[in-house]
Amino acid sequence: MRVQFRAKPVDIYACITYSTGVFFAVAVIQSGTILGILLILFVPGYLLVATLFPRAGELAWSTRLALSCALSITVVPIIGLVLNYTVFGLSVDSVVGSLAGYSLLVGWGAYFRRVRLPVESRLSAQINLEWPKWSEYTFSDRVQTIALTLAVVAAISAVAYLASTPRPGASYTQFFILGPNGNASGYPTHLNVSEASTTSIGVTNHEQGATDYGVRVDLVGVVIRYNNSANISEAIEVNRTALIWFNFTLAKDNNWVTRYTYRINSPGLWKIQFLLFKDGDFSSVYRQAYFYVAVD
Repeated sequence: MRVQFRAKPVDIYACITYSTGVFFAVAVIQSGTILGILLILFVPGYLLVATLFPRAGELAWSTRLALSCALSITVVPIIGLVLNYTVFGLSVDSVVGSLAGYSLLVGWGAYFRRVRLPVESRLSAQINLEWPKWSEYTFSDRVQTIALTLAVVAAISAVAYLASTPRPGASYTQFFILGPNGNASGYPTHLNVSEASTTSIGVTNHEQGATDYGVRVDLVGVVIRYNNSANISEAIEVNRTALIWFNFTLAKDNNWVTRYTYRINSPGLWKIQFLLFKDGDFSSVYRQAYFYVAVD
């Protein structure tokens, strides 16, 4: 069987159709991630090369294919960098959608540049596909062919299995402290003796299941001393008092937020420390946050 093109830009049609199909598979039916490999490694560069060099003979096919891969590796990170600074962000859907849009835009440019040329000057290719005659192989060649075929099938099956098997995401717990205005800023730096101040404490469970948590708020008295050997000033703890405990259980992807009001009854420099414990293990701190406040 002979596969060839010249009068019609079949290669450009194939790239645009492939890009659109991958976008549909990923964005609509949430599948086809493994099919998008060529969309990242080959198609963007191939269409760009087809736009820049539409004539036959301008580049050898080996050079054209190598340049296609090299330009794809250049184009895709640039698109990702641009997406990172847009409202769409960097995700599988946004990357595939942008690459599909890029393929349509650049593909149409390649199409119009090619069809404006005389047919005899257009890029062409011809591939002869012939099924080899098994009788022409020696026994050794047959064994090697079968082994190679089995290896390729096994490799493709392994890649397909890994791509289709869901893998658990990263497990972690988000622990945050918000200032009086509800933002991760504006923490008090100066208070009067016995002056009330309110802080919000939050926990979000991104573990694999329901998790038991404990939060302890400590009031830590500190003094600043200069370390001559290290040439730095250090905050030295001189006393510690546990102000309050919170114990709760969170389901996966749920969050807990509470507002806590505290007063400090003695002047000095103090550290308000928030300690998070997980799964009933109170011997080791899982997360912590703190800020310093001077009391006059």
